[in-house]
Amino acid sequence: MYGCSALGEVRTSKVAESKAPKGTEPDTSPGKKDWISERLRELYSRYASEPLPPDMRELLDRLDEKTKPEGGDGK
Repeated sequence: MYGCSALGEVRTSKVAESKAPKGTEPDTSPGKKDWISERLRELYSRYASEPLPPDMRELLDRLDEKTKPEGGDGK
């Protein structure tokens, strides 16, 4: 069984996985995939529309500065 934290980390549960019958394939039908996609969009759309916290913005800006080429013109 898989789960996601608020930070998008994927975790597995060995207990839940061990209870699944051996040889059982997951349901990958188009309808199931669409349902999962819709649920994920609902979950993450709330967070995608929120502004970044100032400390996160500062961290990203610092990382951008470190990865700029020597010329500083972005090319």
